[in-house]
Amino acid sequence: MIRTAVVATLVLAIATCAQAGLVYSWEGTNDGWDFSDVTVVSNTATTGVTAGSYSVELLIPSQVAWGMEQLKHDWFPTGFITDGLTVSVDVTTSSDNLWVRLFQQGGPPWYPGDEPTPWTVCSSPGGLKTTTVSYDYPMPQGGVLPTGWGDHRIILRGDGSGDVLPARTVWIDNYQVTPEPATMVLLGLGGLGMLLRRRRS
Repeated sequence: MIRTAVVATLVLAIATCAQAGLVYSWEGTNDGWDFSDVTVVSNTATTGVTAGSYSVELLIPSQVAWGMEQLKHDWFPTGFITDGLTVSVDVTTSSDNLWVRLFQQGGPPWYPGDEPTPWTVCSSPGGLKTTTVSYDYPMPQGGVLPTGWGDHRIILRGDGSGDVLPARTVWIDNYQVTPEPATMVLLGLGGLGMLLRRRRS
């Protein structure tokens, strides 16, 4: 019983560690993302690169400041989401009035990931600035999400006012996830210690 629990914990810890880090850096491709709401100017841009050699350069059309443009991708496999998972993306712009948030559009079973996440101000009139936008996922009911659960979105908009904004250029790069495997590793090592102690006695 203890041996099985230890092995399961260690396997989970190793799998979680393997998931940490870069997921998408858009190295010359759209990596399966749906950019239909915006114009992809280039997927081999060198501005705003924070991982790899390229970023994706996007043109947001002129719009009222409450209008939202969504970049979408369905990528969560079974067991991918774990408690403490943080998703982040680097957003670079020199434009004014740019707000960005990350969002999980879910399906059954619903869980807190469907709730609106805070908007991050990425505006930088007059000079290029890179802002890391992140979202901390809560533990879903049951601990994992079923395969193909919803899609993940990067949402771009203005400040929510009625002002009409000019077209804005944005570069995105370094889409990554950061689990917290340390706790799982410690639990696994603690269980392994218990197993070894039991064998000696």
